[in-house]
Amino acid sequence: MIIMGAGGHALEILELAAQNGQLEGLCFFDNTRKAPSWVYDRFPVFYQEEQLRAHFAQDPNFVLGVGSPKVRRILAQIGRAAGGQLQSIQAQDVYIGQFDNQLAQGLNLMQGVWISNSVRIEEGALINAGAQLHHEVNLGAYTEISPKALLLGAVQIGQNCRIGAHATILPGIKIADEVVVGAGALVHKNLPKGVTAVGVPAKIIKGATVF
Repeated sequence: MIIMGAGGHALEILELAAQNGQLEGLCFFDNTRKAPSWVYDRFPVFYQEEQLRAHFAQDPNFVLGVGSPKVRRILAQIGRAAGGQLQSIQAQDVYIGQFDNQLAQGLNLMQGVWISNSVRIEEGALINAGAQLHHEVNLGAYTEISPKALLLGAVQIGQNCRIGAHATILPGIKIADEVVVGAGALVHKNLPKGVTAVGVPAKIIKGATVF
């Protein structure tokens, strides 16, 4: 298996792989060449797509190891173009309800994630440690949910969003694509495409970088 990416989030994915007994044959893809030096000492690290193709001829499985929605999507495209098959990886203590859930491939489900019933999660989403997705939540492709975020019943979140740590999205709220919600925010109104919202209650701000 290849972890696509070799920075901070990839190290957390590495820990999941270790706990799941998936270290044998594990490699990294690091086209930015920014991996910590000890990663190079312990694991094969690929830089070029030609190396991916050669590896995927033997083992086509890869998982995403970056946090940024945009970069996750790009790495998924690179992996597939090289002949790989995008897979999900999850911690052993993830709770997933038993009824009417639809979870796509390519997910990262980190430690302590809690998912209720009738939840829809599209490809490539990242749900970080301790986050909760309650009944009938819909989560778009490649969206990142940060640690301890709380998505209450029937929340709908679009693609390529970033929901900050400890943010709360109240029941029935709709968040469009490419929205950033700041850490600790309380979202009580629908948010249109591409905005950044921060605070309690959350307010839309322009041109801000939250995280």
